Amino acid sequence: MNLRLFKILVLTLLLFSCKTTELKNGELDFKKYIEEAIEKRLIEKDPLILLDAKPIGLLSEIDLKNFEFKTVNSNSIKIIPKGIDYLKKFWGENAKNGIIEISKFITLHCGKPPKRIYLLNGKKVNWEELKKLKPEDLKYWSQIDDVSDSENNDYVIEIVITNKES
Repeated sequence: MNLRLFKILVLTLLLFSCKTTELKNGELDFKKYIEEAIEKRLIEKDPLILLDAKPIGLLSEIDLKNFEFKTVNSNSIKIIPKGIDYLKKFWGENAKNGIIEISKFITLHCGKPPKRIYLLNGKKVNWEELKKLKPEDLKYWSQIDDVSDSENNDYVIEIVITNKES
């Protein structure tokens, strides 16, 4: 195989592998999911709703009768608990009541990977501190992908809450 043909093949593979893929809707009832999260005291009554890490509004601002995501795949929805002040850096005061994130797409990053931010009980830590945790200490672990700040820097935020808040 000549070198030019090989380069074209590799470039074509890269172009097709670096795209977003739509997640299919499932059978999870969005309204009931939020009510259960409020009942468990993970979020307050008016959480911020994110679609692919972009805010679409507070729950009170969304018409649930006409909401596109009345049912979602259980793998495409996450609860980010209330009280993580660090998240206000990205979404302002609206993040204080907790966040519900719906992922419609999965983005594969090519080139420079996004920077990772680790939050342990709401405080920014490094990976070494998270590695010290014992499984029995973990209460909650979630990740928000494709977060961008005001300067268009890309982040992945890992949120860890332990049974022993430190």
